[in-house]
Amino acid sequence: MKKLKIILLSDRFFFLFLFSSVLFCIYMHIEPPKSKLDPSVHEWQAIVHDVSDRGNYVHFIFDVGEIISGNYFKNENESLPDFHIGDKILLRGNLELPSKNTVPNLFNYRAYLKTKGQYYLVEIESIEFLESTDSWFYRLKNKMLEHIEHYQSGNYLLLFLLGDKHGLEDTVVDSYQINGISHLFAISGMHISLLSMILFWLLRKIKVSTVLSTFLVMSFLLFYMVLVDFSPSVVRSTVFFCLLSLNKVFRLGISTIRLFLIMVGIVLYFRPFIIYDVGFQYSASISFFLLLYQKHLKKDHYFYNLFIVSTIAFLIGLPISLFHFYQVNFLGIIFNLFFVPFVSFLVFPLTLLTFCLPFLDQLYLFFTQIMETISLYLLRFDFFTIVFGRPSWLWILAYYLFLLLFLFRRKRRFLVLYVILFFVLYFQLWLFPRHFFMIIDVGQGDSILFHSRGKTLLVDTGGKLFSSSSLASNTLIPLFHSLGIRSLDYLILTHGDYDHMGEAIHLINHFPVREVIFNRGTYNDLEVELINVLEEKNIKYYQNVRALDMESYQLLFLNHTVYDDENDNSIVLYTEFYGIKLLLMSDAGVEVENQMIERYNLSDIDVLKVGHHGSKTSTSKKFIREVNPRYSIISVGKNNRYGHPNDSVLDHLRGSTIYRTDLDGSIIFEIKDDELKIETCAS
Repeated sequence: MKKLKIILLSDRFFFLFLFSSVLFCIYMHIEPPKSKLDPSVHEWQAIVHDVSDRGNYVHFIFDVGEIISGNYFKNENESLPDFHIGDKILLRGNLELPSKNTVPNLFNYRAYLKTKGQYYLVEIESIEFLESTDSWFYRLKNKMLEHIEHYQSGNYLLLFLLGDKHGLEDTVVDSYQINGISHLFAISGMHISLLSMILFWLLRKIKVSTVLSTFLVMSFLLFYMVLVDFSPSVVRSTVFFCLLSLNKVFRLGISTIRLFLIMVGIVLYFRPFIIYDVGFQYSASISFFLLLYQKHLKKDHYFYNLFIVSTIAFLIGLPISLFHFYQVNFLGIIFNLFFVPFVSFLVFPLTLLTFCLPFLDQLYLFFTQIMETISLYLLRFDFFTIVFGRPSWLWILAYYLFLLLFLFRRKRRFLVLYVILFFVLYFQLWLFPRHFFMIIDVGQGDSILFHSRGKTLLVDTGGKLFSSSSLASNTLIPLFHSLGIRSLDYLILTHGDYDHMGEAIHLINHFPVREVIFNRGTYNDLEVELINVLEEKNIKYYQNVRALDMESYQLLFLNHTVYDDENDNSIVLYTEFYGIKLLLMSDAGVEVENQMIERYNLSDIDVLKVGHHGSKTSTSKKFIREVNPRYSIISVGKNNRYGHPNDSVLDHLRGSTIYRTDLDGSIIFEIKDDELKIETCAS
């Protein structure tokens, strides 16, 4: 034991261990492990790892030698067998790679699953029950889930006990995130500390020795870590607790900071991709900084310490929030002064009591509803939520450096540098101007973003007829926020079809838009509905526009004829964007194309946004021969039911470089150092 103590206290061992952990993590990213599954296989004997009914579909996680997951969409009035965790089943389906983000900066589902060691999704064709589990572990977890199902407050029991938030409404989850209190709902150090305190108290009551109690509590927490499927924040908290406990029992005398860094090294050895997990980033970084600062806290000053801890936690988590969510609510510090003690001393202890004593269900439901109601009400103070955009890694490093210097040196100049960083990030689009236009992947539809010198314009919003999800909320607005864009100067709606303006009302209700431009012709029902919203919000709107001056470039509206067909009434736009000749045809057909080449000199176009998603009603051979595009862009949905783009259109365009949103994702054309740079965001 003495030799072990000497080794563990050795600086050489400590730095060698950390260095090897980092090297191993880097190696695993350079040569990541690959799936052992064969995509040509379509049938497996699988173990149900998790199952949750989500209304019109059931979400499964299976173990087939490695973890895969998939959704089974129920037919009308179809009832599935009552599957349980651990059941052995016969699974039939097709393996497919998880999707990557096809819009810059947005959520990457493939990378997210990779942090959990999952490489494939399964498109489920059928599930056949084989036999129930004989594992005591699975039976115990099923008993817990069955027990929780009988509670009205079951959604929060699942959240606080097993880390499962799928039972909560999206609006509630979003409110916790926007208000800066979502960290309280991840099973973390607070939960582990309270659980360990309760267990130690119980073991002390029955006269169990300190050493044996320590190992029993450690064993329970390790079991709990497995029970919650190795949730990253639980892994961090449990491993750290075990190291602290061993340090105390064997009197090793290793500093808490060193133990924390050893914990990080151990976790990275076993789960190198955990560093991408948002929960781990929050819990690890905040815990580390609080450990550094704890000696500055005052004894017996709970509310003072709570304010200091809340402030530091907010400041440490801020770059992580900005990197993933692009905005921050500066009232989060104040909100945490209420929510931290409310959750720590009331809700979480009551969670454990309610799980053991079902008659407390209504009381627990009452307090969780209070928590929800307050969080939703606080959304009214959204004027304290400021959009900064995604920070660079250089900015994040500078942020933490200046924050450390300010916290521990207490010099005013470091605070000034710290504040300057925020001004740099907030005004990044003016300080570091970008000039780009982006064809956004909105599926079967159109949406094109222009930005230059602080001026932003959106042409069309896209719109999905057969989807309950909002493109505006899930794609457009997060994209704008990630780029630091806080408003649109103009929204141009090329025509009234749903796949071009279906998201306009939702966008205008949730994002500042200064002026809206419609195409020629009579307004259809969708446009009339939008106009009512515009008038209610006092937003200006126009029709019959011929040109729009955006300071660094000018948009020309070429189609001035009114047709009987809505597609042919589409706005056709032409601009020279920093020397790049760009023609956007919207859904205009062959007749409009003929008029365009008769009226205007449109030869040698650099970038052509192909008309009507590559339909055979547009993009005639004559038109393409005349405009002679260098790059042809087709905005089209993957596996769309219309068969777009048409083969004949692709044949007409073969002399140009073709980009398609269904294959290439969003396409970004950016002017850098007077040169055109093209990037795609393929899935």
